[in-house]
Amino acid sequence: MTTNEIEKQLRARSVREMSDLAEEITNNLREFTRKNTNQNRSGMNWYYKGIKPHKMNTDSPEPVDPWDHLDWHQLSTLMFRNLKENLLTAMVEKKSKELLSKIDLLG
Repeated sequence: MTTNEIEKQLRARSVREMSDLAEEITNNLREFTRKNTNQNRSGMNWYYKGIKPHKMNTDSPEPVDPWDHLDWHQLSTLMFRNLKENLLTAMVEKKSKELLSKIDLLG
């Protein structure tokens, strides 16, 4: 097995781990809303930004920070995409270093 193949496998494993995490978080949110509201929702509303809008933009009838509804699959996809964008390279590097350390211990 070449180092390129090993890196591909480490990358694929990292992607699977992130996908599983995004699904787990989404399932926890889905169950939390069902348990605490007795409603079976199709998703959740999210703000585009991190704060709730308190005033309207005077030039536009739309709120400064409008809501957007994401169904559970969209939410999971969004989390996965952001995890992958932010963490994939660092995860592969860490897994590579751990693997090299194990190989070094065996040698």
